[in-house]
Amino acid sequence: MLRTVEEGWLARRTAPSDARRTLLTLTDRGREQLDRTHQFRQELFARVMADWPDADRSEFARLITAFVTSFAEVVSGTDQPPR
Repeated sequence: MLRTVEEGWLARRTAPSDARRTLLTLTDRGREQLDRTHQFRQELFARVMADWPDADRSEFARLITAFVTSFAEVVSGTDQPPR
């Protein structure tokens, strides 16, 4: 079983349209964990960049956003990892 299900972060259920498929949904506990993780990451980034000029922080935000967008587009078109 998935650790995330065991920890109560995800709920597992059978897909109503196809009993062979399993659906995973984020639970309230999972949402809380995700929120804590995002908060931790935001605080860490703020500490790391505390002495950066505003222009550098803005440029970094622009670049990381572009990277994440491109990454998501590439990954969504990939069915399997390379062998």
